[in-house]
Amino acid sequence: MRLDSTKVKINSELLKLQRLISEVIPVIETLKQREPNHIEMGYLATTLQSFYSGIERVGLIYLKSIGDRIPNEGHWHKSILEMMFGSNSQNREIIRNDLKKRILVHLDIRHYIRHAYGFELLWSDISEIVLNLEDTWSKVKEDIEKLMELGKTSPQHSNVMGE
Repeated sequence: MRLDSTKVKINSELLKLQRLISEVIPVIETLKQREPNHIEMGYLATTLQSFYSGIERVGLIYLKSIGDRIPNEGHWHKSILEMMFGSNSQNREIIRNDLKKRILVHLDIRHYIRHAYGFELLWSDISEIVLNLEDTWSKVKEDIEKLMELGKTSPQHSNVMGE
């Protein structure tokens, strides 16, 4: 995969993630004062699932661009995350390791949301992840942008973005 193509695809995902976060921030602000109603809980569940999926898509784009085999076994979501945290052919972190716990919680929430009825999801289950979503996004975005910049400007890392 060409460097430009990879960057275009990753930038597209970053723009979608930014829109997702920008649209949910006003709701999150109101939830600092009160608990969400059932409609807001559904919206938050969808947002959390979309956020994780977007991060995973960025990882898949990058991993494919460096020629890594994409796992397809039963726990492939977790395997991809491990690869994003440095267990890839480049030994490169796409997202800094200190965010691993947060992102793993997003994966757990994604799995729970996919298999639960909406009324089973409790604010106490997701409040921390929701209230920290903007901060998590800021750090993830920073890491991905650094990775893309490294691939653009560093000759000794010409294969960073699959060039």
